[in-house]
Amino acid sequence: MKMNVICLAVTGALAVSACSSIPKPVIPDGSERTPVNSTAVIQNYQARTAEETASAAERTALSRQVDGLNRQMAELKAYMMMMQMDADQNRPKPATTRQGVAPATVVEGKVQTVGTSGETVEIRDQALIFRVSQGFAKTDFKPSSDMQAQLLKAAREAKHIEIRGRTDADRDNVIDRDIAMLRALRARRFLLNNGISPYKIKWSYIAAGGYVANNRTQAGKAKNRRVEIETMDIDTAAFLAQPQTQVGSAK
Repeated sequence: MKMNVICLAVTGALAVSACSSIPKPVIPDGSERTPVNSTAVIQNYQARTAEETASAAERTALSRQVDGLNRQMAELKAYMMMMQMDADQNRPKPATTRQGVAPATVVEGKVQTVGTSGETVEIRDQALIFRVSQGFAKTDFKPSSDMQAQLLKAAREAKHIEIRGRTDADRDNVIDRDIAMLRALRARRFLLNNGISPYKIKWSYIAAGGYVANNRTQAGKAKNRRVEIETMDIDTAAFLAQPQTQVGSAK
């Protein structure tokens, strides 16, 4: 009996000792692994990345070329305008003598060019339209002394003034647009420098169109290269009745 008890105690102790031991971890041998980045996958990724990089580089290069061309056009435009302004400033001023200066001519219902000055005045019901022809690609506004006196007198009496810059271009383009704009702006500056209020002046310009003569002939083109200054809301009958401002009269 005593022997059986001892055997049972030994057997229980061995069982408890066996249960308290730490199990060993299972270590895989790697025989069933499947590679995620295979050679084909890596090559496909590298090809796609290279294609995207090349496309981005091409877009960047094209963008730089476009930006460079835009800068060159802007610089050329500014250079041409500066050259024109410098030429105008350095051009010798005409002599003060009035010999050979053709006075402005009154035309009612149509416009005519007189002499070599290319100056006309069109009389309407409540407006006078002063037209000054311009040389090819020229933008200076230098009317004769007769035209200046008549224009400034009408501009002071008018309630509204419209200035229109024109060229003889057959099609709209950037260069002629700038020329037309400068013609209008320099006529406006002439009025401002002579005390005309800027609040009653409006100005516009177009490169092609608005012709007053046949633009297929050289004589017509010379008439179409012009600046128009229309003085509006003016009593033309009273204006023309004043001897000191008689339009078209020689002094």
